[in-house]
Formats: sequence, structure tokens, C-alpha cells
Amino acid sequence: MHRTSWHFVAFVAANTVVVAQTTHTVGPGGFAQIAAALAVAAPGDTILVHPGNYTGFTASVGVTIRAVTSGTVFLTSLTTVNCPAPQRVHLLDLDTGDVHVQNATCTFDGCRVLQTSLNGPAVFANQAVVFFQDCVVGRSGMPQGAWFSTASGVYADNATVSAIDSTFRGRDRDYLNSAASAGVYLTNGSTLHASGCTMRGGDGVSTYPSTAVGLRASNSTAWVTDSTLIGGGAYNLPGTPPISCPTDATTGRLSRCTFVPANCTPVIATNGNGVGVHRSAPWQANATFTLGVRGPANTFVGVFGSSDVDAVTIPVLEQPVLLGMATVVPITLLLTDGTGAANVSWAIPGGTAGASLWLQVVADGNAPLQTSAVVGGIVRP
Repeated sequence: MHRTSWHFVAFVAANTVVVAQTTHTVGPGGFAQIAAALAVAAPGDTILVHPGNYTGFTASVGVTIRAVTSGTVFLTSLTTVNCPAPQRVHLLDLDTGDVHVQNATCTFDGCRVLQTSLNGPAVFANQAVVFFQDCVVGRSGMPQGAWFSTASGVYADNATVSAIDSTFRGRDRDYLNSAASAGVYLTNGSTLHASGCTMRGGDGVSTYPSTAVGLRASNSTAWVTDSTLIGGGAYNLPGTPPISCPTDATTGRLSRCTFVPANCTPVIATNGNGVGVHRSAPWQANATFTLGVRGPANTFVGVFGSSDVDAVTIPVLEQPVLLGMATVVPITLLLTDGTGAANVSWAIPGGTAGASLWLQVVADGNAPLQTSAVVGGIVRP
């Protein structure tokens, strides 16, 4: 086995030490509601949710909440995440209404988060750190009015957002003269680091055309790679072409992105050399995990791993480090090909279910160095 494989095996082994944790069941034979399971849960526990409709909850303790089967668990009201640092809340394979993350760190993996409130976004991140992987956030065609443009897919206020392979949709305008909203809205010093995502502004109606962008950044910074940014359309009808500009961000860089409409040139730099990441599938015990990388051609990129996520600024790096620095280790070194692509695969051993494993890529080159969004998550059984 070559050295880089040993590095990965050591990384997995170090982060799957057996810890006395409890799995709580919600549904038949268990608690009636997720809130009841949270009331007895300790940090690091897992709450396993069987199919059904459940009310939202407040997560003040760091746990993993996972649907037994993706697409079968529906949360019908507001969920709030406010667990204290260094605890984290991990949401897997859930369909939820609005989620507020307040002064906390929360990861979303395989989730659908759809607006249910009159005025709010699908996800409101306030002084928070949030991570999305393979998620759909936001919805179109809401029947009630949304009186504020903050009714976006994600509204980030002084927050750090990382996203891969996810879709963010702003709310459509309606006949009550409520404005369509952005797919992602950053404000007050927020940052977005996204790869392989789609961000679309909400559409208008026949009497009120849309002016919503896919990405809005006010006094904030966005680094987006290998993604599609789409402005709102004239009408919320299938097949209506977008008419709004795709983004109004001014700080950061967009790398290898597609803009719709194409004739509306973004103000932000669009020729960046950012690093993108993609996973073939979530971590799963006794399966193969493949990490795909996109970046500058013929360039070395280092892959680093950690058992935790965070947001730390380091001067030599343009983007924040999104790994927990206390457990970060080098995993492997890759060389991109002439198109800027590279990939590496690992076999995930059995007995790793429930482990928290995260990766971030750093590209070699001139300072400031480029880093990727974070990829990884909780290992599924």
C-alpha cells in the first residue's frame, strides 16, 4: 500500500475510535417527536428518524439527526439550531421547513429545505457556519406573499457558507407586489464558498417582472467554482427564459461558471482559478468514496482531512480553512491534468458508521493560495 493510502487509513482510524454514544429512535417503537429525543440526547448522539411527518425542533445539543430512508421524513414547522461551540448539529436526508442556525455550526447532507413562513428564507444563518452537500434549498411558486427580499433560499448574515452539488432557489414574485428573491443572499461580512451548485433567482409574474439574481452579496465575499448562476425569469411559468442578471456580487471570484442570461456580465471577476470539489456519493461504510477535483491545469493540489468543521482565516490562503484545526492532517497530494481535473478513491472500511470525516483541497501556486469548499460528512451505515 502506497504512502498516501496509509495516510488515509490512519486518518480514518484516528477518527473512528469507539466512543460511548447512544442512538435514539423516533417513530414506531421510539419517541413520538424529534424534540423528545433531543431532550435526553447527549453531545455526539445520533437520532434515527423513521418515515413520517414531524414537527420542527430546537437543537441545543450537538447531535446527528438522520432519516432511516431519504425522502420519507418531513418536518412541518420551523427548526432552530443553536448548539454551543464546539458542538455541531448534522442533518442528513431530511425534508424540512424553515431552518434557523443561530450562533452555531450546522451541516446539511442530502436535505431538502423549503420555505414555509411568510417572510423568511429557507435557511437563515446568523453568525453561523453552515455546510450543504447534495441539497435543494428554497422553493418557487409560494402561494402567500413574501414581503421582503430576504425570503431567499439561503440568507446569510455575518455567516460562513460552504456548499457543493446543491441547488438554491429564490422565491417567486406574486400578485401582492412582493419582490422575488435571490437564490443565495449574503450580507454583513458573510462568505460563500461553493462548487458544483446552481443558484437561481425567483421568477416574476405577468404584471411584475423579476429582478432577482441567483447570487446577491452585500458587503460580503463569494468564491464560486464550476457552478451555474441564473437570474429570475419574467414569469413563473415552465420554459420562461431568465431575464435578470445572474449575480450582483463584487468581491471574490467566479471560476469556470455558467451565467444565464449570458449577455449580463457579472461585476465580480469571472476568470478565477478557484478549486472545485465533487464527491461520487456520501461516505458509506464498506463502499468506495471518490473525490473529484477541478482547478488550474497541471498543478499540485494537497488534500487535507479533519474530524471536525470550522471556519478559520489564515493569511496565506484566500479562502477560510473550513476544517477543524485541532485534528487536521495531510491526506494526499494530487496533480491535475491538462484540463485541471484530478480524482482519488478510497475504500471506506466497515465499523466507521457515524464517524465525522471532512476534506478540503489546497492548490499550489502563488499566494494567496486557493482552497476548495469542504466535502465529506458523516459516514452512513
